[in-house]
Amino acid sequence: MTAVKSKLVVGAVMVSCFSVAAQPTPGTVLWTYDAGETVISSPALASDGAVYVGTYSGLQAITNNGSSASARWTFGVAVGVNDTGQASSPAVGSDGTIYFGGKDGNLYALNPGGSRKWTLQAAGAGGSPATALDNAIYFEGFGKLYSFTPGGTTNWSATIADCGNFSSPSIGPQGSIFIGSWEQRTLRAFGPDGTQKWIRDLIYSNPGDSAAIGENGTIYISAGPMYAFTPDGTNLWSAGGQSQFDGPPVIGRDGTIYVAGWGSHALYAVTADGSISWNALFSGSRVPSTAAAVDSQNMIYYCVSNSVWALNSQGQIQWAFTAAYQPLPGIYLANTSPAIGPDGTIYAALGTVLYAIYNTNKLADSAWPMYRQNARHTGKIEKPLLQQPQKRSDANFQFQLYAQLGQTQLIQTSTDLAAWISPTNVAVTNVPMDVVDLSASNFPSRFYRTVSQ
Repeated sequence: MTAVKSKLVVGAVMVSCFSVAAQPTPGTVLWTYDAGETVISSPALASDGAVYVGTYSGLQAITNNGSSASARWTFGVAVGVNDTGQASSPAVGSDGTIYFGGKDGNLYALNPGGSRKWTLQAAGAGGSPATALDNAIYFEGFGKLYSFTPGGTTNWSATIADCGNFSSPSIGPQGSIFIGSWEQRTLRAFGPDGTQKWIRDLIYSNPGDSAAIGENGTIYISAGPMYAFTPDGTNLWSAGGQSQFDGPPVIGRDGTIYVAGWGSHALYAVTADGSISWNALFSGSRVPSTAAAVDSQNMIYYCVSNSVWALNSQGQIQWAFTAAYQPLPGIYLANTSPAIGPDGTIYAALGTVLYAIYNTNKLADSAWPMYRQNARHTGKIEKPLLQQPQKRSDANFQFQLYAQLGQTQLIQTSTDLAAWISPTNVAVTNVPMDVVDLSASNFPSRFYRTVSQ
């Protein structure tokens, strides 16, 4: 829950003698950056505004001051068995470390300045890493899902049995890891210790790149139909035909799931109960389907064909930006998912060019509003959570706090959801942390929330 502070001033009129410069209209290009070769990963953003994109020969870091962009550094990757280099979208850790997988099979960790931190051979190719609240890095390689420490040591590995097509793991609210197997046509759930919790068959088709996780832990994954599973693996519903969906799903403010169609790349809206409400756009591109991104006003941004499209929540096109360069018929420039920055700017790649497009609406405050959940592409829900509340024998309340390791959380409590007090600050030293409200015995019930400091 978010508290909103407002003020009403009666009879006051403010007059300014200064003119306000006209703002760009949504859809206006703020800057472009030509990577020199096709951008094949969704842009990831660092806290300082730097943008990271993958190309066939490596990872490029782009300096971004809001109105222009320039090359910061390039980290080259050796050519792999498929004659290509880096392929996965990078993930940016809480300390600014950049993690990405190359087609040479390595998982790379780079410092923000572009120097190599470490390299591990996992025999992976294509899947993106995920970074957990405790800073563990999850990455799929040949036959296995790996967990690595931030220092590059292996925590554990678990069998998945993929040997050539790799997926991107997604992390649930309580640390469980969910990953689809492209070759085995399954969805697996693992605990943070590497124990397999369950496995479910996806009988019709190969799953999309990664799953989306809902606020209550529901897992959404496309594999022909769109499936919804509870955290314990119960199939809630499936929507669509046997070969209808293959894109990574995202979730809007009202719980609507947006997902790309197999082959057509049309964007579909699927309600939270599994009904298809609309579809829009079309492309015959043969590249894998990508994900949309949803902003705070439920506007949806999607790259398909040779354009970036903005649609409202009814699927009606609001604006479109089309690349000036038009390839030959049957060749399409849109190969990646857009990202929404902290100020609402949309970052999208078409062919070799990265575009920063004006928009003021921030990322939607939904559980999974864009590819890999957030602009850093960590593959997890970033918001801290309070879980498993219980009343103790001394009549005080206890619960578990899930938050980023190293953060300080302000625990707040209320009896009416209007007035909030802060009984304690918690420095997060492990995940999860047990938190006890030692003043709760005087109250029959209380509400709690946590705020990052």
